[in-house]
Amino acid sequence: LDENYCRNFGDFRAWCFTSEDGDSEYCDVPLCNACKNSNFEKCGCRDGNQADYRGSIHTTVGGKECIDWEDTPYDYDLQTASFKPDRYQEAGLEENYCRNPDSRDGQAWCYFGQGGNDWDYCDVPFCGEECENADPETCGCRNSQQRDYRGTINTTADGTECTRWEDAGYLTPEDNPLENGLEENYCRNPYGDVKAGCVDVES
Repeated sequence: LDENYCRNFGDFRAWCFTSEDGDSEYCDVPLCNACKNSNFEKCGCRDGNQADYRGSIHTTVGGKECIDWEDTPYDYDLQTASFKPDRYQEAGLEENYCRNPDSRDGQAWCYFGQGGNDWDYCDVPFCGEECENADPETCGCRNSQQRDYRGTINTTADGTECTRWEDAGYLTPEDNPLENGLEENYCRNPYGDVKAGCVDVES
């Protein structure tokens, strides 16, 4: 831990403290070989949060249909839609395709409603992070945030036992597609979070 350099103790990416009060932010550290053999019609670079993606995926990780960028929520300060294509001409805001015009942390995203919080990330592959010959029973691929994992790990990183999905209340097998694999109390990633996880109703 030298000087004030960005480091990472197991978080999503390298970060640093930004104040003596404990405030912190992620750092813009490039990922090694993050965009090898890139095709921006099919994938987006992790180094840049997929701001370069120009494909036609138009649903969120939760399965919601994206709305057209022309119809994004109204910004009362700017007196116009929040992300009008003519204001972000280099961002590729075509139709209702997933994009990342403001390079926000994470990946390509879209609005699915007219509320300011009616947005979610999209399941756009990360370039150069292919996961060939992977066994979903034993591991989860990074390029899908482990959404493909179908193994039987059922404890959190700190050893807490996961709750059965049908007892979780707000996220149950009946309310989500079967392809999410919400079985027993096994770790899964139905919403495209950073990695596979589970619900602990005791915490």
